[in-house]
Amino acid sequence: MNYVLLIPVLIIALGFIIMGALAAAAALQQLKTAWAMQDWPSTRAEVRSSRIMVTSRGYYEPRIEYAFTVNGQEILGKRRALYLRAKMDRVWADTIVSEHPVGGAVTVYYDPKNPRQCVLDRENARAVGAVMPFVGFGFAAIGLALLDYAAGLPSGW
Repeated sequence: MNYVLLIPVLIIALGFIIMGALAAAAALQQLKTAWAMQDWPSTRAEVRSSRIMVTSRGYYEPRIEYAFTVNGQEILGKRRALYLRAKMDRVWADTIVSEHPVGGAVTVYYDPKNPRQCVLDRENARAVGAVMPFVGFGFAAIGLALLDYAAGLPSGW
């Protein structure tokens, strides 16, 4: 067998498997959070800052910063949602910023064990989170298919 040609295939296959496994593990952790946040308590928060940031790739990211109090401690939150932080759609970003004017009141959902982990929007978190692990599993499957291909190569290859 020509190992000079086989080694790159194995490296690429292992890379896909490792990246896929890590991505799936991270996505499953996020999915766990998405499910848990459905039971998080809510409270009122005051919007401290509401603006649009443009990323280096030209995406529009609504940045909403808010403050709320839990057990006498003021918490400053910046997370609007668990997923989807930026789009190439300026109208979408403008709409979100206009819905969260500075000084306005918003509902914030927070983890009672760690109130700094908080979001303004928990809708669709479970649906989006349920899809994400499959991306990681897909990469791992590609790696396994490459390994299977490499194992089936003739010995004279």
